[in-house]
Amino acid sequence: MRGPAVRSRLIGLRREKEAAEGGRELLDRKREVLLRELQAWTRTRESRRAEAAEALGAARARLVEARVELGAGALEAACLAQPAAPDLQASALHVAGVRLPALRTPARTFAPCYGPGGTSASLDEAGAGFLRALDPVVQLASADAAV
Repeated sequence: MRGPAVRSRLIGLRREKEAAEGGRELLDRKREVLLRELQAWTRTRESRRAEAAEALGAARARLVEARVELGAGALEAACLAQPAAPDLQASALHVAGVRLPALRTPARTFAPCYGPGGTSASLDEAGAGFLRALDPVVQLASADAAV
C-alpha cells in the first residue's frame, strides 16, 4: 500500500502492525491449544484401543467356546436371529474453532432372540460381550477420528 509519507500514514501503519501482531499471537495461542488437545486425544485413543481390544478379546473367547459347544451351523443360525446393532449418534465437539466428531451409541442390554434349545450359555455370554464391546469400539472410532 503506497501513500504519501505523512504522520497520519505512519499512525495507520503502526495500527496495522499492532493488529497483525495481535493476530499472530492469537494464532500462536490457538496452535498451542490444538497441540495440547491433540496430545490428549492421542492418549485417549491409546487407552480406548486397549479397552476395545480387551473387550473384543473376551467376547471372541466366549464365541470360540460357543462354536466348540454348538458347531458352526447352529452358531451362525443363532447369530442371524439377532437384530442389528443400535444406530450411532453423531455430534460435534469444538476445540479452538476446530470441529471434532463425537460418536455415541445408545445403551442397550443383550436380549437373545433365539430359543433356548440348541444353544448354550457361552453363546449368550458372547453376545453380551460383543454388545459391551460396542461402546469402547465406538469411543475408539471417535477418538481416532478426532486425532
